[in-house]
Amino acid sequence: MPVSQQYRQEMRLPGRTGIETSLALSQDYGRVFMGRKLMDVETVKHVLQTLNENNIRHALIGGLAVAQHGIARTTLDVDILILVEDAGRVRRLFSEHYLGGVPDFQSIQIAETKVDFMAANLRFKRQALMDAEETVVEGVPTRVVKPRDLALLKLLAIPDRRDPGKRRRDEADVTEVIQYNPDDFTPEVIAYICRNLLNLAFTEQDLQKYRQVVNWLNETLELLGMGERKFQG
Repeated sequence: MPVSQQYRQEMRLPGRTGIETSLALSQDYGRVFMGRKLMDVETVKHVLQTLNENNIRHALIGGLAVAQHGIARTTLDVDILILVEDAGRVRRLFSEHYLGGVPDFQSIQIAETKVDFMAANLRFKRQALMDAEETVVEGVPTRVVKPRDLALLKLLAIPDRRDPGKRRRDEADVTEVIQYNPDDFTPEVIAYICRNLLNLAFTEQDLQKYRQVVNWLNETLELLGMGERKFQG
């Protein structure tokens, strides 16, 4: 086992996936150090089971997906990707816990557990949902997006981050996911990511914004010793 993969495995609780480790850490860390849980594992299982029972296709993204493909850490919320056509159903299912949102993004809060639902409103988001990998969270079947799509979603968020700390966190997450999953980031995959970002540009300002993200990604690949995979477009 490569050193990076061995280290990732050692950072997980015995017999647990990255997602399960992250949930356990988030529950217990808050209880020990803050006097309250950051989230409740049983609540997360309930949300996932409710989606399953209602045949709502979904996939974990955000911090829990990073924990699965990188190093497990605490997270403050659960991020879930759903189909656009299921957004209304999700809101109705969790109406008593609804916090608010917009058509493509909505949040619920069940006790200490916050869940954000992102609708797959772009072609590559929908593809990410279709390609998501099956996994199990404490006995409950679910899916998690692949490293390629996780990196793309994180890179999409970076240029619009107003909080520099969150921007740096997203950059660190992308770096970590690439570092621990190098075989998933072939030159073809890097090109897929970069072209999808650049295709979002409608104005010169948009193009400049996404080119900066692509340049950052190329620089990161160089730092990781993967310079031969850089995007050349």
